[in-house]
Amino acid sequence: MLGMTGLLLGFLGVLQFDDYAVGLSAGVRMLGSVAIAGCLISAIGFLGLEYGP
Repeated sequence: MLGMTGLLLGFLGVLQFDDYAVGLSAGVRMLGSVAIAGCLISAIGFLGLEYGP
């Protein structure tokens, strides 16, 4: 949720993507990677619930 909210606020102009730029990576890429990582962690959690004991 945090990464997705950051992307939404960035596209609405509330956040500046330049503040989150690291090295050669653009700020939108950094915020997007947070959103993708959150989705992957959520999927791993649901996998544990689905196939857990």
